[in-house]
Amino acid sequence: MKPDLQNNQDGNAQGGLEAHLSAPAQASAGSTIAYTVSLRSVSGYALNGMQVVVNLPVGTSFAGATSDTLTVHGSQVVVTLGRLGVGAGQTVQVPATLASGLANGTQLGASAVVRSSTALPVSSNPTVTTIGQNGQNGQN
Repeated sequence: MKPDLQNNQDGNAQGGLEAHLSAPAQASAGSTIAYTVSLRSVSGYALNGMQVVVNLPVGTSFAGATSDTLTVHGSQVVVTLGRLGVGAGQTVQVPATLASGLANGTQLGASAVVRSSTALPVSSNPTVTTIGQNGQNGQN
């Protein structure tokens, strides 16, 4: 489901910025999933020095490549975006591998923070992925 950022449903707005974090509701242990952060500027000004910080839950590990604009600090993945124009939106995806030993029913909670040199930090909504056999929550 796509967030309704216009009306700030399933997201969070503060300081002229809206942020929504999403992930699959269910996944299999050992699989790779994507945490997606959807951003939108609702400020009358461009936002500079934008960074998205995704806090990966215990039981996951970053599954992408680092670069000049993407770094990993423990369980935090920091993506530097630079400038977000007035009314502009952007989507950031962070791939993560789920540990193969996670038990069915395990819930993995993730969060994100968006920060800018020209606006207050914005915390996203939390999201939870439940481990299940073949992506299904339950027991065999």
